Amino acid sequence: LADLNGSANPGFHLVVRTVALANAGRLAEAAELAEAGYGASVAERSMSGQMWFTLELGRIALLRGDAVSARRWYREQIALCRGTGWRRPITLGLSGLAVAEAALGNASEAAAAVAERDATGLRVIELFEIEGVRGTAWAAAAAGDNATARRVLVEGAEAAEPELEFIRIRDNGGTRSGIDRRQTPGESDNSDRRSGQDRREGFDR
Repeated sequence: LADLNGSANPGFHLVVRTVALANAGRLAEAAELAEAGYGASVAERSMSGQMWFTLELGRIALLRGDAVSARRWYREQIALCRGTGWRRPITLGLSGLAVAEAALGNASEAAAAVAERDATGLRVIELFEIEGVRGTAWAAAAAGDNATARRVLVEGAEAAEPELEFIRIRDNGGTRSGIDRRQTPGESDNSDRRSGQDRREGFDR
C-alpha cells in the first residue's frame, strides 16, 4: 500500500513524542527534539522526516505566538508534500498555514490555504483533526465571519466529545499526571490507573 501519510519510518516515534511534549505545554523540550529531528532528517536526506518535523516546528511556533516562523515552516512542509507522494499531511500544513496567515492579518491567504486543502478531497489525518478545525475557524475569523468561526469550533468540539467522554486529564497537586481512560461501569480504579500508566509509558519510551 502507498504510504500517503509519509509515516512508514522507524523514527516516526520521535515525531509522536514531539507532539506529546507540545500538547503537554513543554514547548522548549518539544522544540529541541523537533529541531534535532529536522537537522538529522536534512543531513540524512530523509524527506519524510523533514516533512513531519517542519510540521511540528510550525505548530510549536504558533503555540509560542510566532506566526512568521510558523508560516515559514508550514510553507516548507507544504512544498515537501507537493514534491512527494505524501498527500494527506498537506492537509495539516495547509491548515496550519491558514492559522498563521490569519494571525498575521492575511485573510485572503488564509482563505486560499483552506480552499487548497479542501480541494484535495482528503480528510485531515484523524489524530490531528483539530488542526483542520482551527484552520477553517481562523480563516473565517480573519475574513470577519465570526459566526462561521464560532460554528466551526463548536461543531468540532461536539464531534470530539464522544471520544473525550473516555478521556480525562487529572491534576495531582498541580502536576500533570497524564491521560487516563474514563472508568466505565464495572471497572475498578486500579484498572483505570493502569490504563493511564500504559499510555504514559508508550509516549516515554
